[in-house]
Parts: sequence; structure tokens; C-alpha cells
Amino acid sequence: MNIIKQAEKLYKKSQTENNAFDRVFCVFDKDQHSNYDMAVRKLSNTNGKFTAITSVPCFEYWFLLHFEYSTKPFSSALAVISELKRHIPSYAKNNSGVFFALKDKMPIAIKNAEKVKAYISKIDTDNPSTKVVDLVKYLLELNKKQ
Repeated sequence: MNIIKQAEKLYKKSQTENNAFDRVFCVFDKDQHSNYDMAVRKLSNTNGKFTAITSVPCFEYWFLLHFEYSTKPFSSALAVISELKRHIPSYAKNNSGVFFALKDKMPIAIKNAEKVKAYISKIDTDNPSTKVVDLVKYLLELNKKQ
């Protein structure tokens, strides 16, 4: 909910400074957050101004998809990080440089995330899943237009 509050604050500020945002993405993971469902519901009621970019159980699942396709449910973020460390042994939360280290593998991650999205649409769970792919594809499209 803190992410949403901050996003709302920045959005309102952008409106008053004549520099209005056309889209706002709120990136967060489910992990052990007790108000995850409430945050997703709140963002779905913003008439498209705000978009929830969620990862279940955690953001590191997006990183894992750079190396492999997996629909195995994970019990925790630690379980995902353990899998990720098979590919990046030195990985730790808040490592700097992860984007640049994985940049060349982004097409693999996009392909894997799209396959996961198709898979979870047929089952009754979101574990594992990530919508980071939606944000990445949006940003890649913006970059093409410039």
C-alpha cells in the first residue's frame, strides 16, 4: 500500500506541474505481504491510470525466467532465490548491476514469461507469475518510438 500511496502522490504532483503522467506502474511482489490482494484490487479500480506490475511470489521470479521456463509453485522468495542462485551464484537482494547482467537474456525472459502467462490463465493460481514482462514490453515499445 505504501507503493500505491507514493504513486498517487507523484501522480497528483505531475498533474499540478503540467507534466502529467499518462500511465503509472506500481511494481511489487506478493511474497508475505498481507495487504497484497487489497493493493491489487485498489489499482484495478483506477480506470487504467495505475497498473499493478506484480510478481508471485517475488520479483526474482522474473530474473529466473531469464534462464529457464518454470511453472513450479514456490513456497517463498527464498525458494526462488535458491533456484536463481543456480544461475547467478553471487545473487543477493538489492544487488546492483543485475539488469545489465541479464540484459542480453531479456528475449528469453519475455518468451518464458508469456508462456507462463498463458499457462496460469488456464489454472486457478498465480504462483508463480510475473507481470514485469508487461512493463518491459511497454518500455521497449516506447524506446522504439524515440
